[in-house]
Amino acid sequence: MGSTRPLGAPRQRRSLIGTLARTVLAGGLALAVVFVGLPWLVGQQLEARLHDSLEQGAHNAGLRLADWRLKRGLRASDVEARLVADTCISACTAARFSGRLVHGPLWAGRTGVDLGLARLTGRLSREAGHNGPALPGLPALRVAATADLLGTGRVTISAPAFETAIIRASDTAIEARTPRLAGAASHADLAFSDFGRRLGVWRVEMPRLVRAGATAGQIGVRGLTARGDIQAQTLSMHLQRVVADDGQGRATRIRDLAASLAPADAGRQRLAVDADRILLPDNQNAALTLEAVGNRAVFVAGPRIAAGWRARGGLAGGALNQSGFYDETVAEALAAADLEAQMSLVAGDERLSARLILAAPPDLGGPTNAVDVLSALDLQARAGLSQHWLRRLAARARPPAPIDDTERVIDRMIEQLVARALIVRDGPARYASRARFQDGRLIINGRPRPEWRSIAQQLQAAAPGL
Repeated sequence: MGSTRPLGAPRQRRSLIGTLARTVLAGGLALAVVFVGLPWLVGQQLEARLHDSLEQGAHNAGLRLADWRLKRGLRASDVEARLVADTCISACTAARFSGRLVHGPLWAGRTGVDLGLARLTGRLSREAGHNGPALPGLPALRVAATADLLGTGRVTISAPAFETAIIRASDTAIEARTPRLAGAASHADLAFSDFGRRLGVWRVEMPRLVRAGATAGQIGVRGLTARGDIQAQTLSMHLQRVVADDGQGRATRIRDLAASLAPADAGRQRLAVDADRILLPDNQNAALTLEAVGNRAVFVAGPRIAAGWRARGGLAGGALNQSGFYDETVAEALAAADLEAQMSLVAGDERLSARLILAAPPDLGGPTNAVDVLSALDLQARAGLSQHWLRRLAARARPPAPIDDTERVIDRMIEQLVARALIVRDGPARYASRARFQDGRLIINGRPRPEWRSIAQQLQAAAPGL
């Protein structure tokens, strides 16, 4: 027995090895649980946050989240969302997003393993509504977004170059004669924090966008760059070139147009537009300045009314004769709108100036027609222009006449406008006009115009046939 090895020595080694094996196995199982379970937990939290972020972003853009579907998986989820204008009634033009949300904290990236909260990729496509035009050649936008573990990230949207026909439901013309829309590859991005609930700095770059008419004329934009900060409520935009051509030898060309939007006093915002390199159709060089100060309601009223107009079929669909258009769209868009705007266009000794003040009540009282809407507004307007430009406008509006009688016809038109006090002389070779809507009464240059109601009603009734 004295030569026997100490009892238990091999067992101690085997026990130590077993302990290490069990520790490694337990650690591996723990890592597996974390690796599998953590993405599932992250996916649970992301579902509500992504929905809230999309809903908030849609609201800021005047849209509404009409449909939302998320099919959650273990490490990724499939997302479907449909956005429409917030004034949409039914069968409206929509933007549909289809994508995949990869849950963090780890996923395979282009160069290895990436660390973060989530990665979203997908496509944003346009769906034509019942009254909206079809754009068969418009490609889907590519969307990509990532968020780090602190909930900070960036969304990028890219669009390839495209060219498409603009086909309306009522069109019967062949595709070669339909209007066309073409654009160069474009890019946009948006920074966010707080898991997408706090939107920040954004940027858009669009090198070229052209809309050509079915037979003649076009409007084109080149070199558009825009940037802004949603939290600071600021925006700046620059256009290298804008061309509006009627296809009949008359074109207006603008170079280096700049615009900005920034906070003003009393919670309002100030919009400023400046373009000092404008070439008018008669080859006159001109400069344009515009400044508008108003609340948010007035700056988003235009897009909201336009969306409601399209949703109800526009002019051909009889939108002007639908009471819901005024009550549900126009009244809601203009509620509490507040605006002061002025502009001037100067070309040498010629000048056009205008000023507008608008105040709308918080409740327009359920209007059912254009007369009801105008009666609820407090509106002041003033316009002045040189005699030369007034004659040019009269020449375009004059009825057909022999060339020899053109000047005499224009003279008579201006004399009639002066006699009816629709315009007044405002100094040498200059005319002006002042109008005021208040308490349902229209006053032009100091004279009440009670006939405005019947004129508005007649125009509204005749609009679908125009």
